[in-house]
Amino acid sequence: MGTARTSLLFGAFADLTRVRILNLLRAGELSLAGLAECLGASTQILSQQLRYLEKAGLVVLHKEGRKFCYSLAPAEGRLHKNLLKCLAYCFHDVEELEADSERRTQAGAAGGCCQDAPRKQGRRRNGSIAPRPTEDKGTKEGPPA
Repeated sequence: MGTARTSLLFGAFADLTRVRILNLLRAGELSLAGLAECLGASTQILSQQLRYLEKAGLVVLHKEGRKFCYSLAPAEGRLHKNLLKCLAYCFHDVEELEADSERRTQAGAAGGCCQDAPRKQGRRRNGSIAPRPTEDKGTKEGPPA
């Protein structure tokens, strides 16, 4: 992995809004409008952050009609995989992440915009097709060592 990609990956985790987006996408795909609802942020601000996350290779975009849907990109390399593990295990004390997850759960249960969209194979902005994330139904791994 080159230094430019490494900088992008670490840069993604250096911004709370981007971390909040990644945290929500851990639970499944969301539309831009769903992310805006869960985060209480404008779609314009989120679009800028999502472009950064796409460039870093952390999220993939696909369109359903006029709706933009985002999901986590499959991990490419050990650093990417470990950063996603860190997101799952290292941020439990960040109040904003807990509140975002709760809003997603409440909106989903009430039939709101934050419901998961069906998983599809995403297309990166450069036109290449991103592989569909695999769902590991096995044992949960612990935090990175």
